[in-house]
Amino acid sequence: GCARVVCEVTRIEPSGAHGFVLHQRGGGCTRARKVLIACGAFTNGPCELLPHGRRLDLRNTTTQTVQFSLSATDAARLAGMPSIIAKFDDWWAYVLPPIRYPDGRLVLKLGGARTSPPAATVAPTPSPHG
Repeated sequence: GCARVVCEVTRIEPSGAHGFVLHQRGGGCTRARKVLIACGAFTNGPCELLPHGRRLDLRNTTTQTVQFSLSATDAARLAGMPSIIAKFDDWWAYVLPPIRYPDGRLVLKLGGARTSPPAATVAPTPSPHG
């Protein structure tokens, strides 16, 4: 069995035979024999969640997302569309079928990003003053 503890942890320290001590934001500690870290893009950030000197091989990228507002008629017409994912050498994109948000809005969501930095397309302009 296990206990599920939902809190924001700022530091994890090895604790000999006891496993680990998890230091919680705002004070307090939890001891655990094993720890499962549900990590995100900022795991290598200011918190000490990984053992000293360890880092995950992560590359943070920017993803652009657009939400198109739909009428109920358009949402019904597009309800059967599949999720579409396109992957290319240096970019990817997706479009999802209509989604109804908790506030009642109906949207079509489109997103994507580059997977490599764009090549320079404009040469620097030389300074007239050398």
